[in-house]
Amino acid sequence: MTAAVLLCAVRVQAAPLSEAPGKFGFEPPSRRRAAIVIIADGFSLRQAREPGGPTLHSFLDSASIGIANSRTADGGDRLLSAISTLGAGRRMAARQWAGYGLRGDEIIGSERARDIYLRRTGLKADVSSGEILCLGYPELEIMGKDSPYQGRPGLIGESLRLAGLAAAAVGNSDAGEAMARPAVILAMDASGRVTGGAVGPEANALDPGAPFGISCDVFRMAQAVADALTDLQVSLVAVDFGDMNRLARYFPNLSAEARLEQVSECYARLDRLFGAIFEVVGPPSDDVAYMLVSPGEASTLGPVAIAGWQYAAGMLSSDTTRREGLVANLDFAATLLEGLGVPEAWPNDGSPMIGLRARDGQDVAGELADMAESLQTAASSRVPVLGTFIGMVVVAVFAVLAVALLGASTPALLVGATRFLLLAVAVQPLLLLLAPIFRVEGIGATLFFIAIGSAAISAALLRAFPSCMRSSAGIAFATGVAILADALSGGALASTSLLGHSAIVGARYYGIGNELMGALIGSVAISLAALGEAARRGGGTASYGPSETLAVVAIVMGVISILLGHSGIGANFGGMVTAAVVASFMGRMVVSRSGLSRRAKVGAVLAIVLLAIALCAGMAWIDALGARSSHIGRAWRLLIERSRGGMDGGDEIAFPRGDDSGSGPAATSAGLDRLAVIVWRKLGMNMRLLRYTDWTRVLLAFLVSLTVLAGKPFGLFRRFRDDYPALHGSLLGALAGALAALIVNDSGVVACATVAMMPTLTLLGYVVDEIVAQRA
Repeated sequence: MTAAVLLCAVRVQAAPLSEAPGKFGFEPPSRRRAAIVIIADGFSLRQAREPGGPTLHSFLDSASIGIANSRTADGGDRLLSAISTLGAGRRMAARQWAGYGLRGDEIIGSERARDIYLRRTGLKADVSSGEILCLGYPELEIMGKDSPYQGRPGLIGESLRLAGLAAAAVGNSDAGEAMARPAVILAMDASGRVTGGAVGPEANALDPGAPFGISCDVFRMAQAVADALTDLQVSLVAVDFGDMNRLARYFPNLSAEARLEQVSECYARLDRLFGAIFEVVGPPSDDVAYMLVSPGEASTLGPVAIAGWQYAAGMLSSDTTRREGLVANLDFAATLLEGLGVPEAWPNDGSPMIGLRARDGQDVAGELADMAESLQTAASSRVPVLGTFIGMVVVAVFAVLAVALLGASTPALLVGATRFLLLAVAVQPLLLLLAPIFRVEGIGATLFFIAIGSAAISAALLRAFPSCMRSSAGIAFATGVAILADALSGGALASTSLLGHSAIVGARYYGIGNELMGALIGSVAISLAALGEAARRGGGTASYGPSETLAVVAIVMGVISILLGHSGIGANFGGMVTAAVVASFMGRMVVSRSGLSRRAKVGAVLAIVLLAIALCAGMAWIDALGARSSHIGRAWRLLIERSRGGMDGGDEIAFPRGDDSGSGPAATSAGLDRLAVIVWRKLGMNMRLLRYTDWTRVLLAFLVSLTVLAGKPFGLFRRFRDDYPALHGSLLGALAGALAALIVNDSGVVACATVAMMPTLTLLGYVVDEIVAQRA
């Protein structure tokens, strides 16, 4: 079942609530902001439309709704890791001990919680205040530091503490002997403390018909919320509706009929909890906002909804995703803290969510439920479909090598099959990009579409054109144009294609991902060179030689670099650098072919390199200055801010206790540390991908083929250089770019393989053409 978290972010004023103070008598002070977070692990938009009660339905009908990426760091408990990620604004992992949140005087085993806390943290708990302690905080903090995401728990609670405010926690997901209190994780500060609340058995009721014999006592929980909010410092109450989590754990023990009954009862009880809290706080309004966000399973998208505040009925979005209806779990903390008007204690990776008003008659919840299922279908299809494509690429590469080894003695059937397979493989990236236009979904449907489409196009090209190399270059041109056209028109295909970025994987949500980035750079480089060769061989432009062709390719690749670095088009820093490297390499080749003196050539090459560096730095700087910076601009701005020790405009970064990196050498060190984190994370991702991704097979196949073809027994690489010098130069430039992509991208092996793909396939097309000519 999907996990869900309901955040009721509330700005409370005396006027509307004093007229109806509620059955528990809570009188909110004037102009006070507060937040109530209800964790309901298992909430589903589609299920809520059936068994959900009137209060829940009314909330959803008036809310801005979205679906959220749910990824966390690896190696922890699902629910606790999800809540830790929500609270940190960065991907976190949490193990079982993180769920142990107890009052200092509570007994666990044979010891008091405060004694265990003291032994683990070295800090004394204030027992008289009734504060709640997260006994697993030290382990959670270490796991965050050891993670490539460098998350730090306690962001929400620490931000409130630094602002002179506090948080409370209510409810639990305890089941039998297992303790799980995620509300404490969400609300705690940087030392693992929560001001107060009720997270023990007092929040539950004995219920023989419920999973594990207990259920949430919604009226006691609502009373605990009201009691917590009477403390003028408490601005956040995290409420864990643990019944859904207990049901998920108990599910294997239930019959089909019992499952339906228990699910209905859970939603009915959640509806009653909503009603009880509405009586205390009031319904959604300009002053009271209720927000639903579901972190979900790692492979799902969880629902998010906000009613009240400035959020009207409609869909949610954020600068993290830039997609209507889609947000990220990383946005939770940023949204909550902005709503409370509290500065963030330290940087995080999220952005505040924004509401987009619904169209008349729009079924927002239904559309988003369908959208989530479609994106999950695409995510489940991605590995098998791309795995099949990668397998075909490898087979095609080694088939060409077999033809090269056999030479003129190659059987005609093998030559024909190799030509057919080579073109079929070359056109598949284009078909994968275009598949969403034809509403192709699912593994079987996608594989059928790709197989039929690539076979038909390959057969048509072989019938119409004798040269496999020129057909490959033509396919590359069409692929490059399609990727560019999609990027310039908003990237709708890139956001839904299996070769684009996945909302569930969450590596990116907009722009051009590494697969399409690599295909774009390689396709443009090789196809423009092919056009130049065609112009040169056409005889009408005798003065248009290889140098002119390479100069055009260099200029165009510079433009591609700008487009890839643009925050509203490509938003791909690694791609920008890769294209700049290709452009620089091409420029160096043009300079080396010129009649300049040696010193002038060195100066010209140096100028080209400096221009490329300035272009990349300038694009990142411009992005950082924008009102809606991409992840590139935010990373650049963070590096600068940490080095300066503050933010532009005089706003200082609020560092947590014990961190004196606010100025001077310490601030510079902090900026360098952040840069080191980014580099280390990219290197770590590359090492993992080299071992596990199928794209490594493509990369190895290309390396083997290029090595063999460059050998003396064949001399095909040398003949390719002599026959098509511009194509040869573009191939080398693309390979240099592929090497750069391997270094500067966090999924470098993917980028490297895709940059090299179209140029290598074009070279292999030349090899097959040579064998056909020998046979003739």
